[in-house]
Amino acid sequence: MKNGFQMSVASDSPVHSSSSDDLAAFLETELDSDSDSSSESFPIEEEPEDDAEVSNHRLKRRKLDHLETVDEDEIEEVASVKFSQEISEASSSKLPCQHPGTFGNMCIVCGQRVEEEETGISFTYIHKGIKFHEDEVTRMRDIDMKMLQSQRKLCLVLDLDHTLLNSTVLRDLRPEEEYLKSLTHSLQDVSGGDLFMLEFMHMMTKLRPFVHSFLKEASKMFVLYIYTMGDRPYARQMAKLLDPKGEYFGERIISRDDGTVRHQKSLDVVLGQEKAVLILDDTENAWPSHKDNLIVIERYHFFASSCKQFDHRFQSLSQLKSDESEPDGALATVLKVLKQTHSLFFEVRWAIREKKFVVHRGWIDAANYLWKKQPEENFGLEQLKKQGAEEKSDDVPLEKDACYKARDAFYTCLEKESGKKPTEIASVGLLYPKECSLSRTEFVKSCRSSWVKHFDREYCRNKRVQRLLDDGDERKGPMSLPQPYTFKPSPST
Repeated sequence: MKNGFQMSVASDSPVHSSSSDDLAAFLETELDSDSDSSSESFPIEEEPEDDAEVSNHRLKRRKLDHLETVDEDEIEEVASVKFSQEISEASSSKLPCQHPGTFGNMCIVCGQRVEEEETGISFTYIHKGIKFHEDEVTRMRDIDMKMLQSQRKLCLVLDLDHTLLNSTVLRDLRPEEEYLKSLTHSLQDVSGGDLFMLEFMHMMTKLRPFVHSFLKEASKMFVLYIYTMGDRPYARQMAKLLDPKGEYFGERIISRDDGTVRHQKSLDVVLGQEKAVLILDDTENAWPSHKDNLIVIERYHFFASSCKQFDHRFQSLSQLKSDESEPDGALATVLKVLKQTHSLFFEVRWAIREKKFVVHRGWIDAANYLWKKQPEENFGLEQLKKQGAEEKSDDVPLEKDACYKARDAFYTCLEKESGKKPTEIASVGLLYPKECSLSRTEFVKSCRSSWVKHFDREYCRNKRVQRLLDDGDERKGPMSLPQPYTFKPSPST
C-alpha cells in the first residue's frame, strides 16, 4: 500500500535506526502542528468543486465531528492532526482501505472509524492510542530486518529489576542498610552515579556494576529495548538513570502497561523479527513463548528486601558492604556471550549470502558413522526446520499403543533395509533409507516429539553397544564419543 501514514513511516524513515523512535517522532511532528494550520485542514466555508474535493471535504468534516465527541484529553492529542496529501488520495481511491493502523480508533490512512476489536496490536509505548494491524506489524518488521542487516545489528530486550539494577522501597531498608542514604548520588547529574534516592517515588535504586559499559558496548551491536513488569512511570524513571542522554533506548521502553498478555512478557510489541531478537532477563517464566531467545542472567541482590522477596537466607550485598566485580561480574560475562552470538549470527548469514553450505550437526553425525564425507545439501537448515514443523506438540494427547506400534514398525523397517543407503534424517542424528519414509512419517505422527527423540536416542545407543560387541577390536576411532548408529558399515568401509 502506497498511501497514507504507513508510507511516511515505513518508506520515508529508517524503520530501525530505531523504528519506534522514528514513529514517535513522526507522530509528535503531526501532533505539534499549530492551530492555524489545523484550522486550514478543516475548511468549512468554501464549497468543494469536484468529486475528489467532496470526498476530502467529507473526510475532514468526519474528523471534525470526531473531535466534538472525544473527551478533553483526546482533544489535546488529536485536535492538531492534519491529514497528508497521501491520506486525501487514499480517501478518494476506489480500492477499500485495509486499515493497517489506527490512532484513537480512527484509521491512519482513510480516516474512518474502526471497531475496537479490529484495531490490532497496541503500541502505546511508542505513542498513546496508536495501534497496528498484525499484517502491518509484519511488514514493518520485514523492513526493520533489512535495516538491521545493513547496520549489522540485532535487537536486545533488557529486563530492569535484578538484571540491570535493583530497587527497594525506603521503608524496607534494614538498619544495617541505613548507611546507604549518605552514599546516594544527585539526580541532577546521574551520569557518574550508581546509587540513587528517589524520594518522590519512596524508593532507592542501585545500578548493577558495569551497566554503563555494558550498554555502551551492547548498543554497537544491538538496538536496545527495556521491557519491565513495572509500571510506565517506574520504567521511564529507571531509563533516565541508565540512559540520561537518551542515546540507547529512545522511546523503546516497554512496561507492563504496554504488554498484551497479563503477567507475562511477549515479543509481539517489539518491532523486530523474532529470529533477530535476544532477551536478557533473570526470570525464565516471564517469557513462556520465547525461551529460545532468552539468556537468563544471575539475579542482582543488592538490597536485603531483594533476598527476602525470593526467600533467600543469605545476606544481601548491601548488608555485606560489598558489590559485584565490574570486570568479572554477570554483565561483563553476558557481554562476552552477546558478542559471540552477534558474530555467529552474521557469519552464518554471510555463508548463506555467499552460497556456502550451512549444515546442522546431523552432517557431522552421519560422517562420523559412515566414515565418509556426506553431501552437504542433504543436511541443510531448511530440512531441520521442516522436520521440526512436522513434529507434533507435546500438548497433543496421543494413544500410547498406537505410538508403540508405529515405533516398532519403523525400527523393524530399519533392520530390514539395513543394506540400503541412508539418505533421510531423523532426530538426534539418526539416518534411515527412503524405503522407511512412510513408517517414519507414521511414527512421528503417532508419537509426541519428545517420545520420538527418546526412542531414537535409545535405538542409537543400543546399536552402538551391539556394534562394539560385534566388531571387537576391528573398529577404529574414538569410541568414547557418543555416536548415533542406524546401520552396520559394509566390509569395504
